[in-house]
Amino acid sequence: MKNLFENIEEIQNSNLKLSFNKKINLKERFFLNFLINTSIKKKKIILEIEKDFFYKEIQEENIERFLNLFFEKKILIKNQDDELFGIINLVSCFLINENKYIFFISETIYDYLINHNNLILKYQLELLLKFDNPNIKKLFFYLLIKLKYNSEITLTKKEIKNILSLDKEYTRFFDLENKFILPTLILIKELCNFDINYIKLKGSQAPNSKISHLKFILPSNNLLEENHKIISLLKKYNLEEDTKLFTLQMIVKKSFKYVLENVHYFIDHVENNFDSFLIECLKYDLANTYFNNLLTSKLKDSKVVSNLITTFNSIKDFEKKLKELISQNSSVEIKEIILLHTTLKEIVTDNYNKMAKNKKNNFLYDHNELLLQLEHMYNNKSFYYEDSTFIFLAEFNTFKDSSIYILKKENLVENYLS
Repeated sequence: MKNLFENIEEIQNSNLKLSFNKKINLKERFFLNFLINTSIKKKKIILEIEKDFFYKEIQEENIERFLNLFFEKKILIKNQDDELFGIINLVSCFLINENKYIFFISETIYDYLINHNNLILKYQLELLLKFDNPNIKKLFFYLLIKLKYNSEITLTKKEIKNILSLDKEYTRFFDLENKFILPTLILIKELCNFDINYIKLKGSQAPNSKISHLKFILPSNNLLEENHKIISLLKKYNLEEDTKLFTLQMIVKKSFKYVLENVHYFIDHVENNFDSFLIECLKYDLANTYFNNLLTSKLKDSKVVSNLITTFNSIKDFEKKLKELISQNSSVEIKEIILLHTTLKEIVTDNYNKMAKNKKNNFLYDHNELLLQLEHMYNNKSFYYEDSTFIFLAEFNTFKDSSIYILKKENLVENYLS
């Protein structure tokens, strides 16, 4: 709700304040929002609800007791001097007809939410229906008012606790984050459709340094589009919310290009453990470091005798070139294995596919590491094999150049080249 954001100061400074007369629990809040949202969606204030709804959706066995307590809750309207200005009933009444409950939604609430005659009261009511935690409410207003004029703000842990009116409670940042900061950002997302990013800043570069500051960032339209593109690419992997949040934070901390490169690398090379591998890609820039680090480590005791860095249209084309280069720079035994693999794969395709799927009790795969690595390459788009003379390493990439390197171990290089 962009208008809520635009009117945030007027909402906070309004002469009229809304609150519940009694604390409303999670089940009651869920039920109230269900009634109101359904009423607005169907454009009517009389709703029929099946009895099973209370058992299945609210998980409430004692319906009579639940409704008695629910009907005790009202919305109080007070002025700036905390004097009572009015009372709004949540539901006018309800009737029971066999296994159905008929509820008459408050016309006052319905009118405030549907009509735009009093926008400030409408937004106050919407906020009250979503939450009434006074601590979260303070942080909610503080962040939106500050971010209305600045695209980013940095707060110390002490400043955040002061905003939340917390003194000695919640000394651990983890507790502050999970109980107050994340719920506030979720509400801002729900009510204003803003994905506010935040970055944790440590007091020093020391490994055990504690988090001292938080930087909150309101994304520009461009950043929102970038966030959407990244999340769309990762949609099918069912990532944890924390992983998604970390990914979006890296756009701000590094750059969109950096994150996109590593998300592409993740898509090409992930096999399992989606969350941990994506975080590893983003933390260590695996798109630009993994293969290069592996190559560098192998070059300590070997020399490059052949290499190719280029783009391939498919992994099949990549495999064909890889086998060609291996055959040109290897022993007779390896050449024969490559020829066997090609023959099986290209000439007797159907039988080969059945054999490839049945790697259990498969003599060919159980006793030949080179063939096993060639097949595994289709899973993680990487290839590594070495024997007593050669090291073969390669990496297929869909979104950038692929690499193939043939190395000969150092003590054998001179004989090989002579």
